[in-house]
Amino acid sequence: MRSAVLAAAACLSLAPPSLAQDPERPGTRQVYRMRPAVHFFGEQSWREFRERHDREVEREKALIQQYNEQALRRPVRPFYNPPEPPSRPPVYSGPRHPPEIREFKDEFSALVRDYVSKHSQGGEGAFVIDDSATGRRYQLKLTDVHADRIRRLSPDEVSGDVDFETADGPKGAVDLDFFLAKSEAWAVEKVLIHSINGKPRYSYDPANRVVAVPRPAAAARVIPKPTAPAHLSAEVAFTEPSGSNALQAGASGRLEVKVSNAGPGPAYAVRLSLDPHDAAGVEIPAEVEVGDLPAGQSISKEVALSASEDAAAGKLRIRLAINEANGFDTEPAVVELPLRSYQPPKLEVAEISVGGSGIVMAGEPTQVTVRVRNAGKGAARGVAAALELGSKDLFMSGDASVGLGDIEPGRSKNAPFEFFANKRFKSGETLPVSLTLLEATRKRGLASYPLKLVLGRSAPSVTVLAMKGSPAPKDSSPEPQAEAESVDTPPAARTPLDAEAYAVVVGIEKYRDVPAADFAARDAGIVYAYLTQAMGFDPKNVVLLQNERATLTDMATYLGPWLKDRATAKSKVFVYFAGHGTLDPKSGLSYLIPYDGDPAYTDTKAFPLQRFYDALAQLPTGDVTVALDSCFSGSGGRSVIAKGTRPLVTSAAAAKLGDNVVLLAAAGGDQISTDDPDARHGLLTYFLLRGLRGEADADGNGRVTTSELFAYVKPAVEREARKRHVEQSPVLSPPVEKLGARAERVWLRRR
Repeated sequence: MRSAVLAAAACLSLAPPSLAQDPERPGTRQVYRMRPAVHFFGEQSWREFRERHDREVEREKALIQQYNEQALRRPVRPFYNPPEPPSRPPVYSGPRHPPEIREFKDEFSALVRDYVSKHSQGGEGAFVIDDSATGRRYQLKLTDVHADRIRRLSPDEVSGDVDFETADGPKGAVDLDFFLAKSEAWAVEKVLIHSINGKPRYSYDPANRVVAVPRPAAAARVIPKPTAPAHLSAEVAFTEPSGSNALQAGASGRLEVKVSNAGPGPAYAVRLSLDPHDAAGVEIPAEVEVGDLPAGQSISKEVALSASEDAAAGKLRIRLAINEANGFDTEPAVVELPLRSYQPPKLEVAEISVGGSGIVMAGEPTQVTVRVRNAGKGAARGVAAALELGSKDLFMSGDASVGLGDIEPGRSKNAPFEFFANKRFKSGETLPVSLTLLEATRKRGLASYPLKLVLGRSAPSVTVLAMKGSPAPKDSSPEPQAEAESVDTPPAARTPLDAEAYAVVVGIEKYRDVPAADFAARDAGIVYAYLTQAMGFDPKNVVLLQNERATLTDMATYLGPWLKDRATAKSKVFVYFAGHGTLDPKSGLSYLIPYDGDPAYTDTKAFPLQRFYDALAQLPTGDVTVALDSCFSGSGGRSVIAKGTRPLVTSAAAAKLGDNVVLLAAAGGDQISTDDPDARHGLLTYFLLRGLRGEADADGNGRVTTSELFAYVKPAVEREARKRHVEQSPVLSPPVEKLGARAERVWLRRR
């Protein structure tokens, strides 16, 4: 250890000293300064650390004590903070109308415009709506659809504002609300009158519910004191559209009240009070203002009332009183009206006819007329028909919708349309053309009824399709008188198919150079349907010639060699002609007028009746029947004569029939054949078809024979013609008593 100390001392002594001059003796004295020991620095650092640490501890203790003292002075609180009370929201300064939706604008606008178009009277006609509050019917024209102001009433119901202006009478503004509902797709559910000339009928609350418009408080009126008494009386009359003098459920009417003042003094603030007794389903205002009424004067007021479809039949009693401000009231009276149960309309598509040639041709405009008939007990109000084209290769050339207005029971109206097809359709192809019928209540309609128009063929016969409303309770109201029984659909029959039966059916309604023969082409088309669908004729053995297809050449061909080449001794032959006949005024000979015929040139442009009979006489069969819904008198009806001439004979020279021919002619030689505009048939054809449907079956055995047909047709035609101040008597040649076995020829079997 000693050596170690010595070594350390040696080391210290050997370390080079640091020299410094003596300040007293500069440059001669040197002082040694040694470095501090290491342990000295360590102890000093430790002391400094301890001091700093102690100060920090004291500081922390002081902070903790301060915090604890403050905590003791605070009140005790739960371990959570309760929510602050809500503050009052700021006053709303935005728009005051109800919340609206802004999507779905284009679809809403399109649906409304399409609905208005379909229910307007004609393509650019008026949209009709009845005001139940006033009893007035408005004819309107659409001006604007506010598709940016649509109200969301529920997830499946919206409404929006649509502006109209009146199309009749003084110009006025009518705001309608269209309510749309969604089941499978959005559709218009109802339409309400929102305002007339800016005066609203109702309003909406913030939740989009319909509410009444608050009436502004009227300034109290000072009623003058009378100087003489008033003496009021009233007369009441009831009117309604059908003329039955009864309020019909589902319809409206009006009371016409005439108030008179027979006293020496004026009446002030006169009011009409109405109180219906036990009138469920009947709407009538409780009060009507009459106003002041001077002495000796009268004033009339109309009160609209309506009954819903579910209103029960019975008697409607309305307590009516006239009140006057000074107490000069009338004695109350009870007005009693019959209330009849709802009578629904029954709309039928009675006929579909094609104009012109009667054939639908590609590349040419096709005029289609649909006859709509109401066979129900109730009137059909605001009927509209719309044609729908189901292909991009079909095009409208006229209005797509037609307003038919009201159709009374037993009446019908025609809906004309025009369209054309391009040449991508093939002959014999059914065109996707359909009809939709809508009635004002929107509860009944016929959706997309196919017209079954076939390219290259005439219009099909129509199976009547009825649109019935809900069943109506029975009442004592009489059955409406139908205008004419529909015979356009062949009856169900069991006539066996006869492969040896041949027929030629000719109907010329529109002639090239002479006046039209009304309904002749239509007659021929329906006779063709009866032959091929109910009378046992094979369609390939029946030729139908209508309008321009019934030229002189066509008639000569099919009434001559075509029949001769096919008929055998076992054949049954039927020939039908509807159109004009003519009489040569010099010779008295009779002619059939073809489509291109001219009665002024009978030698070259008419088909001689005798030539026609001779061609039939040459057929090998003994069973030939001819029906002529024409005449040859030259006096009108289905006969013509050269312009500026008169027949020099009073009747046509009798053409000679072959022994194998039976002729049913519409009229005698000096008579005219007429038609029925309601039935849209010639009279002979109409009753001939009715007879075939079973009315001629006198013995009820389900078989209609030649003798039964004539026995039915002759008196029926005579009776109906007399109603038109016309003498028309069908003729059968030979007479029934000379027909022998041919009189029992069965034309149609129903069993």
